[in-house]
Amino acid sequence: MYHYEREDWRFVGNTNKTTLQGYNQLKDVGHLLIITKSYKDVMVYDEMCYSSVAPHSEALSDWDIHLSELNTRFERIYLNFDNDEAGINASNDVVKKHPFITPFFIPKESGEKDISDYVKKYGKDETIKLLKQCVK
Repeated sequence: MYHYEREDWRFVGNTNKTTLQGYNQLKDVGHLLIITKSYKDVMVYDEMCYSSVAPHSEALSDWDIHLSELNTRFERIYLNFDNDEAGINASNDVVKKHPFITPFFIPKESGEKDISDYVKKYGKDETIKLLKQCVK
């Protein structure tokens, strides 16, 4: 939640810096995991039968303590932050620190920057086609 009148802090959420939203719903093991930007996107991926989690923000902070453990549970880990400057920069930071993660982005030419907007504009079937190209 954004508090525009606050000067000391402006964003308040229901998670802390180590939380991965959707973590408790993950299978014990799996073929692939997608780390995305928001819990809303976790729900979209779940609807399409993809395991996913979301940190409290795109900024690399204490949430990455889970990545070594998740790397033992999932064969492949993908990162899908927003296709904008902040998301691309954050993705680069994550991959630099954790090179076993493969980033992918919603194509710029789609006019959308995240999976929930993409599925809203193009529908579930087209989104599944896109994901089959991006994650394997």
